[in-house]
Amino acid sequence: MYTGLYAAVSGSFAQEKRLAILTNNLANANTVGFKADRPVFEVIPSPVVVQAASPAGTAPGSFTLLNQLQGRDSTQTQLRTVSTDFSQGDVQQTGNPLDLALEGRGFFAVQTPSGVAYTRQGNLSLSAGGTLVTHGGLPVLGSEGAIQITGGKPQISPAGQVVVNGTVVGQLQLVDFPQPYALDKQGEVLFRPRYPDTPTSAANAVVRQGAIETANAQPVRLLVSVLESSRAYEAYQKVIQAFNDTAGRAVNDIAGRA
Repeated sequence: MYTGLYAAVSGSFAQEKRLAILTNNLANANTVGFKADRPVFEVIPSPVVVQAASPAGTAPGSFTLLNQLQGRDSTQTQLRTVSTDFSQGDVQQTGNPLDLALEGRGFFAVQTPSGVAYTRQGNLSLSAGGTLVTHGGLPVLGSEGAIQITGGKPQISPAGQVVVNGTVVGQLQLVDFPQPYALDKQGEVLFRPRYPDTPTSAANAVVRQGAIETANAQPVRLLVSVLESSRAYEAYQKVIQAFNDTAGRAVNDIAGRA
């Protein structure tokens, strides 16, 4: 048993998890209001301490990573947490009066079957009954419940006031939470507070009508990261295979001497 095997296995698992997170970010690069996730890893000591010998039969220099992993103290890489990047996405003009982008900190409040959730996704529409809903069909909440729009095109102010034919029909519920955000992602674009925090008014949020906030995932950078992670995963797999081959030869040698 070699110290590097533990590092290689844990490193392989870590790269597999990182790859899953990166590919999900890439898949949502065109999702309105999407916030990219960032894996946070930690390296911890392994309780197993063994000799730091190179596997017999391994060609010198054939596995640089293998040599780097050899050491008297074994370590393991573990996923500590997945954090969400809440930075502002680009604001893109669409001209659709039901498209809303938020500039600055804050979220729209929406009603879900399991309670109120929060989102930055503002490509909205009207239900058959005239309720303002999200792309997924969830009612968008105002200060007095779901917002109803009938009889004309809405005019929505930077403060979130909704006016139809000169009559105020609602006020968008724009909320914020203390930073750093302790929000858990539900699906791709919904968030819920991790603790029972009461949201406050998003005083500095500005609503831009006829625009959407694009995802803050950067496709080109993500593609590079996916390639890097894939190659690292393959390298770890080669290291594991090298240890496996070495163990197999050792077993055969012992069996041959018996």
